[in-house]
Amino acid sequence: GPQLHIGYLAPDGGYAGLEEAHLANTRLFVAMRSAGNVFRDVRTINGQLWAHVQSDRKAQDSLVWYGPRSVVMVTGTTSVANLEKLAASLHVGSAG
Repeated sequence: GPQLHIGYLAPDGGYAGLEEAHLANTRLFVAMRSAGNVFRDVRTINGQLWAHVQSDRKAQDSLVWYGPRSVVMVTGTTSVANLEKLAASLHVGSAG
């Protein structure tokens, strides 16, 4: 299915990526893009639930929003706070 990847240089010099996919197997997509996908916790950002996962090497954090037909992910080597800011700037879960 369709996939989107956009990369940014974060204010702290780390990397932040935005991933979006419309796939049947979103869990496999997240595992591949997050380099291991070890679940840490759930965070609420702008009223939406995001899973916080970390690579198995602890070199990369990701925040993942699972929609009914898609997945949105912010991921990278920047701080989790920067990933939360990027996630907060997105309009996930809205009809418009």
